[in-house]
Amino acid sequence: KLAVNMPAWSSSDKVLRLKGRGLPEKAGGHGDLYAHVRIMLPEGGDSALEELLRGQKG
Repeated sequence: KLAVNMPAWSSSDKVLRLKGRGLPEKAGGHGDLYAHVRIMLPEGGDSALEELLRGQKG
């Protein structure tokens, strides 16, 4: 398992590069791991979340 802190205001389809956290290389060390972000909201909605997001529009 690997915990990753997401940058604020990240959106779907962003790619995070985690240096040295990938597969082992033949020459030693580890390659990079690329994490593709996919943000999903819960089904059914959340009235508190919806109110918060509507308030952020400006």
